[in-house]
Amino acid sequence: MSGSTSSCLSGGYPRLMRITEVRFRGFKSLLDVTCELEQLTVITGPNGAGKTNLVDGLNFLSECFEFGLEIAVARAGGYANIAHRGATDDAPPVKISLTLEIDYPDLRRMFPRRNHQSEMPKPTTFYVIYEFTLSAESAEEFDFHVSSEYLQLRDKEGRILQLDRRGNRLKFWRSHRMTDRSSQYSDILYPLSDDGFIHFIKRNKNPTVLMISTIRFVGSGDIFDSVARLLGDARVFQLSPHQCRLSGVSTPNARLDRHGENLPAVADYLRRHQPDSWLKIESAMRAVIPQLESIDTTFTTDRQLALQFHETDRERPWNSNEMSDGTVQMLALFVALFDRRLPVLIVEEPENALHPWILRHFLDLCREQFEKQIVLTTHSPVLLDAMSPEYIRLLWSKDGQSRIAHIGDLNPAVVDMWKAGDLKTFEIYDSGIVAEYLPEIYAPRGE
Repeated sequence: MSGSTSSCLSGGYPRLMRITEVRFRGFKSLLDVTCELEQLTVITGPNGAGKTNLVDGLNFLSECFEFGLEIAVARAGGYANIAHRGATDDAPPVKISLTLEIDYPDLRRMFPRRNHQSEMPKPTTFYVIYEFTLSAESAEEFDFHVSSEYLQLRDKEGRILQLDRRGNRLKFWRSHRMTDRSSQYSDILYPLSDDGFIHFIKRNKNPTVLMISTIRFVGSGDIFDSVARLLGDARVFQLSPHQCRLSGVSTPNARLDRHGENLPAVADYLRRHQPDSWLKIESAMRAVIPQLESIDTTFTTDRQLALQFHETDRERPWNSNEMSDGTVQMLALFVALFDRRLPVLIVEEPENALHPWILRHFLDLCREQFEKQIVLTTHSPVLLDAMSPEYIRLLWSKDGQSRIAHIGDLNPAVVDMWKAGDLKTFEIYDSGIVAEYLPEIYAPRGE
């Protein structure tokens, strides 16, 4: 998005751009699950309810845009490994459908005008609705194709652009607000406003390639490119102190891996390229370890990067193997939280290895990160009690299918009790008032 950096956050994402809803149909145990997402969303529920499957679904969606559909399916273990198989083992995989609704900010602040004679859009909210469906003729792991794809851009006045793909048939619908060459949307959405480009796209269909990816790379580097990059740069973390301690390899764009691998290299990258983010990370660490002076990186004998922790009045720095599990994992959490390259952050059970006070500190910092979305899965009473019920989603399983809901939808009275101070958030779940939170063996009969 050349020319738009002045109107976007560092990292290239439009201000306030976020995913408002994600829907999975036929993905593992998620036969039909729709999850609304806030700036900070917490997901809880009994073991085996499907929390990991939901996280895997978000990770799969991200990898579709980072690596492409075929690689994403392969990295997930093949089509048969991600498709819901029904009640019997010999049932063929059903369709997988992922639906997103992305709340867009004012386009005037995001993209430069190509035609300076056109008027810019009035301040309003824009929405992108996107869905794609995969199908397979058999249970073979890599035998799949895109059977349908739907993309819509709209504002409060109605549709602006719509793509509808059914098998080999591809239809584009464009509002007159887009096809008029003097209009604001013709300018901003070029080349999708050009008939020649539409004909080119229609002729270049691939059964295992998403059309939104084709549009992104071949033509439009504006709206749909930023949508694809938002999704492709989302990251899932299931941090392990052992993996966080490992030395890393310095690369031009070092990234933190799912279990915390490559932490020293990412720390070194942020120190050099995002010094303001690194200052926030060190400040967050000092809030927990007051004697900490700084965190450095050094080369090992085999030329890899390792972490060093410098403390006041101590001549020799500590290395990561000498630090506690909680300290090392805390650093990895803060690195992920403050890295501006990560617009969507999904963390599984951040409470692991953390002291309750550190966990509360991490939550306070999460609430301050308005420029990114954060999803946490948890069983922690400390974390749940620190959250308002409205930001918590309860995920449970019934008849082999995962289901999700706001606590207020399942039992509105408990929210009133929480507001009155009669119940803490965790007590709502642990008390048994909400049967869906209990493991099935403990749930009341008939639930």
